[in-house]
Amino acid sequence: MGMARLACALAAACAVLGALGLGCTTYVDRAHYAYRDGRYLEVAEDLSSREHMVPALEPPSQAKYGLYLGLSLLQLNDLSGARQWLGFSSDIERRVPGSLDQGERLALDQGLSQLGAHVASQQGQALGPVH
Repeated sequence: MGMARLACALAAACAVLGALGLGCTTYVDRAHYAYRDGRYLEVAEDLSSREHMVPALEPPSQAKYGLYLGLSLLQLNDLSGARQWLGFSSDIERRVPGSLDQGERLALDQGLSQLGAHVASQQGQALGPVH
């Protein structure tokens, strides 16, 4: 069986199992669970190692990838990386509304707000005390 046929068969099997509630867990799904459990470094390392695979994902999976990588980087205080990936996720949600569910959208909004507060705080510290 060729690789393309094998990939199609695997995707079909995952879709059927997912419809039955048995599901095939993807690396994006695993990142969600790891993030929820507070394993931010694990999420960041795993997703970062798969960055080359992102263009092949459907928009909802791309948005989730960016969300969980961005939120994890934010927790690890990598503000530049968090900005990049939360912005990526936000751009996809804007282009393809509904890519994130309501809870994910809320997490994205909170992450962006938290990122803005961190950046503002750092800028204030860089300016020094006001006399």
